[in-house]
Amino acid sequence: ADADADADAKDGGGGGGGMRIEEILAETFVELDRTAPARNGGGCTASVVLRMDDDVYMANAGDSRSFLAAYIPPSTSAFAASAESRTDDDEGEGGTEETERAAVYVLRATREDKPHLPDEKARVEGEGGTVMVPPPERLAAGATSRVMYVDSISGNQYGLAMSRSIGDWDAGRYGVIPDPLVERYSLGELKEEAARMAAEDCDKGEDKGEGASAEVEVNAGGEPVIDPEDDGKKKPCRSDPVDPAGVKIFAVSATDGLLDYVPLDLIADHVASGLYGGGHDGATEEEGGGDVEAGAAAKEMHPLTACEDLVMAAANGWHRAKGGRYRDDIAVAVAKLDDDDDDDEGRR
Repeated sequence: ADADADADAKDGGGGGGGMRIEEILAETFVELDRTAPARNGGGCTASVVLRMDDDVYMANAGDSRSFLAAYIPPSTSAFAASAESRTDDDEGEGGTEETERAAVYVLRATREDKPHLPDEKARVEGEGGTVMVPPPERLAAGATSRVMYVDSISGNQYGLAMSRSIGDWDAGRYGVIPDPLVERYSLGELKEEAARMAAEDCDKGEDKGEGASAEVEVNAGGEPVIDPEDDGKKKPCRSDPVDPAGVKIFAVSATDGLLDYVPLDLIADHVASGLYGGGHDGATEEEGGGDVEAGAAAKEMHPLTACEDLVMAAANGWHRAKGGRYRDDIAVAVAKLDDDDDDDEGRR
């Protein structure tokens, strides 16, 4: 999609015939669907995060997702953070030591474009399509709704597990569209929101005690394993106000092959360990007992390692669920969105 590369395009102004960024992103998805070479029987999802100055845009079509998260580091000269006193019995002194905590919050996330959603179902059925919706208990257990379509080559009927995608041309005859949902957010407002969330945790008296911890453990074979019962929402109480200027914002995009087995909050916590050097709970490797996150606190984890941990954890989930017979594609991309992170190229 073409647009004037000026402020009018970004702000939607009238000068120079510029398109708004939201329109550019949407048209790009549609143009790719229209022009990209592909087999009739297959398409893909698409999820995009774009930062321009203080604005962050998210565009998504399909059941992959992107999300924006905030990382609030331990106390520095830039802002105040709480500290927790704990007994250090290992040293035999019976005293206390202050352990500063970081926190991670998921702030915004794109939706999964599923056919059973009311607006999606209405569009598909309005185009003559049929939506197969599993019973509520099966939906809650992870089953998916599908748009039924006929393959133009084989003549067989299939079900597409999403209502928006790029390149699914056969399903497109039944109401599946490539048009993304596009949202724009302000980095400054997101940082202020994260600071408020940290304060509200303390106002509610909700000191989670353990700090933000991804709980990504390794099994006997050295492979990361994620506890599906862990929602990754452990947050430290911060009794002092957090300066929004010290909050870091990062983005994650992932396919449903990862998201089906790893919650967003847990992904955010573990990615933050890689992007910002860990240190969520101040644990040592010995204290961590094999916990990958605890190891990151003592030894800085590279972002690629954090992503590999998550991919392996999801792969293990698929293997356990499907007995090794099937695994959906698993992919994840991460990025820092702050200007002041430019001097840390090794972690971008």
